[in-house]
Amino acid sequence: MATETKVVPANTPSIVAKEKPSRQAVAIAKKVLLEEVCEGKRIDDYYVRDQQGHLWSHGRGSNWDQTDEERSARVLGIQSLLIGLSNFELPAMEECLRILVPISMKDPFRYPRKSPFVLNFRDQQVIVRRGLATRSPILSSQRQRNKLVQIYKGIDSCPSFNSALKKLFAGARDKQDLIRHFFEVLGYAMQEQRTEYRLVIFSGPEGSGKTSLLKTFGYIVGGNSTIKRSFGNLEKIKLPPHMSETRLLQLHDDVDKPFTVNVASAGRRIQINGKPDAYQNAPHLLSVISTKNTFSLHGKNLDLAKRVCVFPMSNPIPKKLIDPSVFPICWTYEMKGIISEAIEGLKRLQLRGGFLLPDDCKRALNVVLSE
Repeated sequence: MATETKVVPANTPSIVAKEKPSRQAVAIAKKVLLEEVCEGKRIDDYYVRDQQGHLWSHGRGSNWDQTDEERSARVLGIQSLLIGLSNFELPAMEECLRILVPISMKDPFRYPRKSPFVLNFRDQQVIVRRGLATRSPILSSQRQRNKLVQIYKGIDSCPSFNSALKKLFAGARDKQDLIRHFFEVLGYAMQEQRTEYRLVIFSGPEGSGKTSLLKTFGYIVGGNSTIKRSFGNLEKIKLPPHMSETRLLQLHDDVDKPFTVNVASAGRRIQINGKPDAYQNAPHLLSVISTKNTFSLHGKNLDLAKRVCVFPMSNPIPKKLIDPSVFPICWTYEMKGIISEAIEGLKRLQLRGGFLLPDDCKRALNVVLSE
């Protein structure tokens, strides 16, 4: 007499159990699944697969992240166990299996091209749309890959930080316009769309405040979404899979050697010293460099102006003019205001439909192009 065979879901290992597991075995499997793999959370709020088949998890934080190989193997092993148990029509195991099986071939993390700017803070989201910023709670269904280290606390001011910026940009012909652009770039760095700039360079002599501005980017975005790496180690530039889609910022501080930047393919391909940077496999990454050395840019002027921004830091700042401790104080007590200024910059950027390059940045770009 023919026996009915249960159909195993596609793209999953085929396991046929030979004898019915004991209650204890089922209880252990359930405990491992819920406590060790999903840390007590609902499974469908914890794991999802993207179009490339990578496994993503929604962990203790507010953002999704690609799981490492060891974790993925563990999850898939438990998934295989559940497939075997489901052959005995155990409802709890069937439900767990249904959730763990790949749920869609669509990429759940790709935003439409004209999507709003989304800032994913530790405690809530701030969405900038049509020049307005609205707050919303963070839900796993929003598929946010990046998490800013800061907590959003609303509008405030940063007078000491603004005063320090005026001193750092004292050599500019229009320092107020340069400050306006700085906050727009800072807001742009806080979210994952990279429709324009991929490389920001703070260029000037030693003691001109370049590192303080670069560190401001790092403090705003935070370690969860930032990579700090040696500029001279470009041959190891490729990021591991669990970083490639989840990092917003790459910092190269105090580059002490001359370098060359090539921009080609309508700004889509960038090379530093002839070696491809991480843009090839990290579509949301913005690189920020501080350098006291000479560098050269090569490519069509229009591509360069859209993809590369140079902030000229022309003069060393005497310690009697600006206290070196002012920036650490600002990062501690004025971060709320700095974030508010960056969000206002992001609103302007969206309403305008792109960056408006200050004349000082244009001149700095032209000087480098003519060398």
